[in-house]
Amino acid sequence: MKAAVGIPVLGNGDVKTPQDAAELLRQSGCDGVMIGRASEGNPWIFARTATYLNTGVLPPEPTADERLTMALRHGELMREFKTEDRTAAEMRKHVAWYVHGLPSASVLRTAVNQAHSWDTMVDLISRYRERLVEERVS
Repeated sequence: MKAAVGIPVLGNGDVKTPQDAAELLRQSGCDGVMIGRASEGNPWIFARTATYLNTGVLPPEPTADERLTMALRHGELMREFKTEDRTAAEMRKHVAWYVHGLPSASVLRTAVNQAHSWDTMVDLISRYRERLVEERVS
């Protein structure tokens, strides 16, 4: 298809890692790659992918602390534009994405899903972070 059209062609679908993006570019010859769902709770995927495509070096995954810091920042930024109730409701899914795969994340997700305010969620995330530090999870 790329050879048949005179416009840029973007690849899309199931791009979950920087390696997926490189493989899509290699297989299709497309001009660029779109990343969608894989960015939920993982905004680092864009910089990691760009670095990998430009240098061949795969940057490390974000640490647990980096993920929790970003979740808190995300909520604080959302709170600047939405009500407390709306922020709490919307951040439930975002927190779940940020903590996916972390130790005992299901316990935090359950607590966050029962919280009715962003301030309560901040407290839950902060206490979860402290437990991870105590357990030396990075």
